[in-house]
Amino acid sequence: LGARGIGRRPTRGSLDVDFAEVVLAALPERASDRYQRLEARAEFSGSRDRWSLDVSRLLLQAPAQTARPMRLRLDGVLQEGRLASLALNSAALWIDDLQPLAALAPASRQRDRLVRLAPRGALRDVSLIATQLHSGAPELRGGLRLEGFGFEPADATPGIEGLDAVIAATGSSGTARIDTRRFALAWPYNFRDRIAARRFAVRAGWDRHRGAWRLWADDLELDLDDAKVRAR
Repeated sequence: LGARGIGRRPTRGSLDVDFAEVVLAALPERASDRYQRLEARAEFSGSRDRWSLDVSRLLLQAPAQTARPMRLRLDGVLQEGRLASLALNSAALWIDDLQPLAALAPASRQRDRLVRLAPRGALRDVSLIATQLHSGAPELRGGLRLEGFGFEPADATPGIEGLDAVIAATGSSGTARIDTRRFALAWPYNFRDRIAARRFAVRAGWDRHRGAWRLWADDLELDLDDAKVRAR
């Protein structure tokens, strides 16, 4: 761990850690998570109005799991000491590997709900920038691919698995193209059995106009074992 700067404000730093057998704190309704290996190599640079964090290697390997190192870069812009925009770029982020880090977050209902949902899957080709973060109407631009995305049901929220999608955002609007052949939905709050689909495809989107949000969807295709649904 190293840092260099002027006065009390570091302008450049680095981090290089390599741990084995890392045990995280137990959370409500969940046993302690453990990483067989935790590696991180990163460089930080910053000034009064911007900063960047380049993580050249992040490995969060659970026991009996294949090593899947990640690389990512974060760039932030400050205005009057507050975060105004944040950009994230990564070729691949493994949600399964990142999710146990929720144990490090402060106790809250949001953290406990995230733990219960236990999201999984991969984020690929991530290139996102969120702007106007200090305003009441932040905007998101860029895109990513979801691969094998899913989460567990929690209370009245259904669980899903096997979702593949391409998401693109253009500020006040965006689209999501879903096309997957191994989709399943678990909703014990309403259905006893899990609903599995041989194919689920839909084009959906959102847009904001004068402070109001509009959601839309078309070109729906849903192939179940005993039924087929088509809608445009």
